[in-house]
Amino acid sequence: VPHPMLPSDAETLAGTLAMINGEVEGDEIDLLIIASQVPDLLLPSNASLVQHKLKLNQAGAYHVDTCCSSFVTMLEIAEGLVKASIKSKVLLIASYIDSLVNDKSTYFAVNTGDAAVAAVVSKVEEGYGYIASSSMSKGDRHNGIILQRRPPELFQSVGHDHYYEQTFVTFYNQSANKQIAENAEKDMTTVVKKTLKKARLSISDIDFFVTHQPVYWAAKAWRESLGIPEEKCYETFEKYGNIANCSTGVNLLEAIESNRIKQGDTVLIASSGAGENYIATLENIDLKLINSLTKMKE
Repeated sequence: VPHPMLPSDAETLAGTLAMINGEVEGDEIDLLIIASQVPDLLLPSNASLVQHKLKLNQAGAYHVDTCCSSFVTMLEIAEGLVKASIKSKVLLIASYIDSLVNDKSTYFAVNTGDAAVAAVVSKVEEGYGYIASSSMSKGDRHNGIILQRRPPELFQSVGHDHYYEQTFVTFYNQSANKQIAENAEKDMTTVVKKTLKKARLSISDIDFFVTHQPVYWAAKAWRESLGIPEEKCYETFEKYGNIANCSTGVNLLEAIESNRIKQGDTVLIASSGAGENYIATLENIDLKLINSLTKMKE
């Protein structure tokens, strides 16, 4: 700190790349939705600032926040708006610049990373895109993980008024955190089953699973609790650590880039988020998405 890149800078770069890869001009975007888990300022959000930086002259902008599940939440909102013809092309951007809130004196500090990810949501051919989604929240665990202004955990004051306070991610309520961990598999299974029921599908119909990676064991535990084979899942914890609201977007992108997902695949995208929130969505992958990401890789 200070970090060399503001969250709005990272968001602008990610948004630019998404529009380039999707061959979308700025004036085609009629809505920008942003989830800045660590915004430039507490108030206002980064939404209108990034709209300005990207020169999205025809777009409104607003912020959506369900913590680590925000990318999936934004996806659900954008797809609903496009399907209802309320919006035509929606740019989604999520960022987590963990370096700004990382207490490097804690054991968890080495398991997190900085990231920004973006996507353009627009209409696709009949039979592709959104299938179904559902979400749920457990507000009794809302203060398990919070941003708190405090000194580093290992700091010991010697009484000469050196008090190095900073805003850090803090595992604040240990009882709530214990409940989050103990119920992680059950909560994920519940929200996924609700989504499958809406779509009249079963786990055997899932071709690929993309999820969040808050800790090293979570993605595997969720996959196994759902009964999804290892070869049908992709996560990047060993590469990036916990990248919060960017996890699902980054994992989906890299799974497509590495040819793990093909046209017509039914993909389950599901995430938890501090607060506590769970959301899942089912998508039928369109060829245009695969082609744009393959071209980007080349």
